[in-house]
Amino acid sequence: MNGLDAMALTIAWREGPLRPPNRNFRNLNPGNLRSPRAPAHDAGGYDVYPDFVSGYQALLADLAAKFTDGKNSHGLGQSSTLLELMKIYAPWEDANNPASYAAFIAEWLGLALGRPISVQSKLSEIWQPPSA
Repeated sequence: MNGLDAMALTIAWREGPLRPPNRNFRNLNPGNLRSPRAPAHDAGGYDVYPDFVSGYQALLADLAAKFTDGKNSHGLGQSSTLLELMKIYAPWEDANNPASYAAFIAEWLGLALGRPISVQSKLSEIWQPPSA
């Protein structure tokens, strides 16, 4: 399993789990994304996808952009830390605790990838975009 898939699956677990009546299940949106590019939105502004595969692909694309220098409006990239990513992905303003979220992700990534991951790990240590 690569780091991007491991991250997406861990986020889906943290955001859910994927079962009724949870929002990520209802909206077929495993990452509880909110994006202006989504096909539809619920009353809370969360993306609604036509099927789970589309929702999962949107999560992978969102994470890949955040891991890639110059591909997002947040200034995140390969030298950003997992904690910096979670401050954008799961901000306090959305009733999240970014430090707790990052610690959860780090623990599960470490298990999935079989190597130590911490909240201060650089995104380049988790996954690197393919070379152009």
